[in-house]
Amino acid sequence: EFAMSAVMQSWSGANWLVAAARFQRPADRLGGLFGRRRMFLIGLSAVGLFALISGMAWSGWALLATRFVSGVGSSLVVATNMAILTGVFPKEERGRVLGLTTGVTYFSIAIGPFLGGTLAFHFGRRAIFFACFVATAIPSMVAYYSLRHEWTEANGAPFDFSGARLYLLAIGRVVSGCRLLPGWLGRG
Repeated sequence: EFAMSAVMQSWSGANWLVAAARFQRPADRLGGLFGRRRMFLIGLSAVGLFALISGMAWSGWALLATRFVSGVGSSLVVATNMAILTGVFPKEERGRVLGLTTGVTYFSIAIGPFLGGTLAFHFGRRAIFFACFVATAIPSMVAYYSLRHEWTEANGAPFDFSGARLYLLAIGRVVSGCRLLPGWLGRG
């Protein structure tokens, strides 16, 4: 549809992974500073919104950009979800809840390619992104209305910009060493 090369098509998923990896640690710190619930909701909303925009992408570069921002949103979700679960459930229930969450995560990883391929085959590639939008809209609403407590732990400590930049650069160096990804995705 966009006359993208095979390599550029692979960047759609790769730059999502790069963004999710690069921003996860800074996202965790933002959750500690501004509230895990707030960052979780912002991240989940960003994943859904930018999945929707990815489904409506007008060019290959727009698709790459929206996938990158969706990856940043995903880093906010991943960095805060387990902390929220351990804050919501009492100690005696945490093992069950964390085990269930981990099981659902790995089930999703296993079934995702099959579902994505089925959607793309029957409805086109845009259907994958629209399904992702629906799959994040529902949990966003549930989380917004059911999570009332806000979890912060920084107590006024500032955000460590130099540490975050060093982390982003370190992850970028690891990624740029990967021969499957273009060098510009790994540059700091």
